[in-house]
Amino acid sequence: FKASAAYPELLPTLTKLSTLLLASGDDKAHALAQEMAGIEREIQEARYAAIKAICAQPSNSGVTSDATFSAENLLKLRDFLRGIDGQGSALTIENIVVIPGGFSKQTVFLDQQGSIRLPRQLVIRVDKEGSPNQSTVLNEFELIKTMYAAGVPVPEPYALASDIAVLGAPFLVLSRIDGKIIGDALDIWEPSSKFALDLARHLAKIHQVPVSQLNHALHGTNISQRQRMDDDI
Repeated sequence: FKASAAYPELLPTLTKLSTLLLASGDDKAHALAQEMAGIEREIQEARYAAIKAICAQPSNSGVTSDATFSAENLLKLRDFLRGIDGQGSALTIENIVVIPGGFSKQTVFLDQQGSIRLPRQLVIRVDKEGSPNQSTVLNEFELIKTMYAAGVPVPEPYALASDIAVLGAPFLVLSRIDGKIIGDALDIWEPSSKFALDLARHLAKIHQVPVSQLNHALHGTNISQRQRMDDDI
């Protein structure tokens, strides 16, 4: 996917510009924001088509050229996953796919065999050095765990590695669930009453979670929306 290097910077920039245009209240600005939303949609669709193609490619060795997943680190990751599985685990890992792009995290798909506890397909999320939004998987894991316990349809969180001994940065381990892009900030691509009702049910579950359970897991809770917008501008 040739645009993967530019992807992390491009989409956030388009989103910020669209937000500023919509806030202006000008009809021409709104029309331009709609055009930019269309461009964003095309970029997202192309990226996910490329990811789907990459995932469909057969892998002979199961090893990618990504430095995070060197042969040494693969062995460390295997041992880490065996530790989750329990004593005497014969777990092996294969079909590792490093997903192109990623704004603040590196996302990796892999398959495992031999585990009695973990699902066949797993997702690894690794912190990227110098992330522009200063978020970390340490917060992300707690947030996903809280949402999963509340019945929100998110991946099941299995483990968090807070140190850098395994992959050179903190990472988390999740189940992999199917999904698709449903729209962007300005439009739902396949609107229906079923979608609206499902969205309402999921939002209701999220709002039933006390904020006190989330403050420690939400990056930026100590900054106002106005200050965040000022920083973005």
